[in-house]
Amino acid sequence: LGIDPRRIGAIGASAGALLAGHLGSMEQKSPRSQVSSKVQRVITAGGPWNLAHAVSTFKAYQWQPNPIYPEISALGMISNLFGAIPTEAQAATASPYYAVKADSAPTLFLHGSADTLVPPLQSIETCKHMREQGARCEIRIFDEVGHTITPAFVQPMMQFLQDWIPASP
Repeated sequence: LGIDPRRIGAIGASAGALLAGHLGSMEQKSPRSQVSSKVQRVITAGGPWNLAHAVSTFKAYQWQPNPIYPEISALGMISNLFGAIPTEAQAATASPYYAVKADSAPTLFLHGSADTLVPPLQSIETCKHMREQGARCEIRIFDEVGHTITPAFVQPMMQFLQDWIPASP
């Protein structure tokens, strides 16, 4: 298709952010062309990067709504993904958080401070973890924004992409 594989990024919101996170942190090579599946930039909005944390938190609160994840529907979505409530180990295997390495794609986390489905703590802790691993990330928390995307996300997204100048061929 004439696409430069060094200039591919992924953007996702909510569950799409989870998928974008995998694309920036995990890699498989095409058996035929040896082209990597890993993207070079990731932008996520309200994404659950650490499903194991969500499962352990619900477990700690005896599967009832709790201060960290007040919306019980978050547990329902995780259960739907696995077909049942997963163990923490199973949830970890589906979480890009645990695949982060120094060479993970630079990532921009956008999150609303009023998100009760996927709390901002998910983005805050994941960005901190990425930095500890030597990977680059930026985070923007938007006051009074819930589990949604908003026009206010556009400017940080454009700024994040603007500094992206891949190596010349």
